Amino acid sequence: MYRDWNRVRKVFRDMMAIQELFECMDMQPSLQGPEHPAEYESESSSMGTGMKIERRNVSYKYPGKNEFVLKDVSFVLQAGETLALLGFNGSGMSSDEYR
Repeated sequence: MYRDWNRVRKVFRDMMAIQELFECMDMQPSLQGPEHPAEYESESSSMGTGMKIERRNVSYKYPGKNEFVLKDVSFVLQAGETLALLGFNGSGMSSDEYR
């Protein structure tokens, strides 16, 4: 009986995650791009070698909380690379108030 209950809980949890995924996919961006965006050169000509974004020892905790949701995260992005932060809701992936 206990095993059956755990299966039901897992199915319910998975259904909730799928529902959140579909809700996220249906969201419209709150920021709109400029009406007349600036022109820029192709990635190969405008992004010379050595251009990068580097962050060292990034930590973040929500105001009023003691526990860090990001702690000592470091990364380097070379020109043309992409970084994806994956985690649970509320784990600090979209926080832009890094210390």
